[in-house]
This record gives sequence, structure tokens and C-alpha cells, in this order.
Amino acid sequence: MKQVRDLWQTCFHDNEAFVRLFFDRIYKEEQTLTIRKKGEVVSALQILPYTMTWRGGEIAVAYIAGCCTSPAERGKGLMRELFGKAHNRIQEKGFDIATLIPAEPWLFDYYRTLGYTEAFNYSISAYHRPKDPKDTDTAAYRLLPLNEQPTPQWFAFFRQKMHERPACIQHTEADFLNNIIDTQISGGRLYGLLNNRAEPAALAFILPSEGNICIKELLYENEEARQALLYMVTEACHTEKALCTVSPLPSGSHHYGMAMILNKEIQLSGGYMSLMLD
Repeated sequence: MKQVRDLWQTCFHDNEAFVRLFFDRIYKEEQTLTIRKKGEVVSALQILPYTMTWRGGEIAVAYIAGCCTSPAERGKGLMRELFGKAHNRIQEKGFDIATLIPAEPWLFDYYRTLGYTEAFNYSISAYHRPKDPKDTDTAAYRLLPLNEQPTPQWFAFFRQKMHERPACIQHTEADFLNNIIDTQISGGRLYGLLNNRAEPAALAFILPSEGNICIKELLYENEEARQALLYMVTEACHTEKALCTVSPLPSGSHHYGMAMILNKEIQLSGGYMSLMLD
């Protein structure tokens, strides 16, 4: 693991807290493929298992992450060789789809040569807090900052709302907790909204963003709860504006993740993924 971790740091320059999160809580030897030269790992990637909602059920998704090659060994076809091995393993394991998130815009072209196409997009929706608090009904709700060990009702709410989305990558409870920690590492936090029955009504993963806040995931039971959470969380964060990452909107979207379809019975024209620790 140490060689893979050292190569990761050489290539990605992530802060130590995130590296500890990944290698302490996510990394598994059996999910790692490497190429070695003279006993040293010079290229590596991870194959992480997920599921995705599909026509009322779920299908198996392999998420390829942490693709890295030693700077001295780049341009020699090592990553292409490693992807060949990865695709063989993914097919052997019976996954329906392979996915990845290009770390840089130019990598979209590279991954197309390996058989991937754009499949997961997102849009940005801007929220501006109303000047008059009477314009938003917040009296029936209570905003709570949540730590890395929220009560089980919050994961149950998260899972329910994620399952309601079609063609959406799903997260386990371990993923959910890892994302809370990752959000905190990045200077953000998780907020929950309780209704007047003390039940979860909305949930938001929030990051600071140049005087505003960025909401990288927002889940809610209805529009009233969504508006209440946005009003209360911008107020709590002392800002008037929030930029929300949402499912693709007709007004325009951005490319995010790519996919290779392995199960030919699946026709994926557009899916949604978030909180992938990319």
C-alpha cells in the first residue's frame, strides 16, 4: 500500500487529511491494479464497486479512480495497459457499467479512445436569499449542523432520496460517512433540516466558495423544505448566495463522469453521480 500511496501523492498532491481518509477507510488491495518496474509501482488505479438505480432496481457499477503513473514513466502506454487489465477484471466480476471522472478537461478525449463516453452531467443553480424573511416559511423547521456520526435517520433519508433519482449512482452508509469527513476536510459541513415532527426534511453537503457557499448535494422532501433549508443555511453561513450542484437542467449542463456500457441490455442516455470523492 505504501508504494501506491506514495505514487498517489506524487501525482495528485492531495492534502494529507484526504490521503489518510482514502487509504485508511476506502483503499483495498484487492480493488487495486498496478504495474511494477524493478519492484516499484509505477502505475496504479482503483476499481471501486457502486450500484446505480435502473428501471426500478439497481445495476452494478465499477468506478475507476486514482489513475496515476509516475512522471518518469508517462507516455509509454502504461495506463492504457492498466485499463485493459481493469476492463478484463470488471467483466469477470459481472459489472454492468464502468465509470470514471476525468481529472482534467483534456482527459475526456483520452478516455474516449479507451471506449468511454460522456454519461453523467450536472448543472449549477444559483440561489439568492430573499430580502424579506416572510417570503420563505421557516417556522416549521429546525436547522442542524451534523457531525461525522449522524443518527441513522439521516442516512435513511439520504438513501431514500438518492433512490428516488433515476440512473443515479448510489452510496452505502460507509460512503455517506466518508463524504461527511471529506466535506469537513474541505472546510465545509453537513446540514440537516428537521420538520415539526422532528423528522428529516432536507439535507445539504456544503462547501465555502469565495464569499458564497457551494452546495454539492441537496436532498429534500418537498419544495417548501428546499426553500427553507436554503434560506436558513445561507443565513447560518452569513451569505446571501448559494451555488447548488443539481441534475442536468434544460438551460445547460456540464460534463462530469464518463461510462462504458458492458451489459448491452442497458441503454444509458444520461445519469447522475455526486459525492464521488473525485
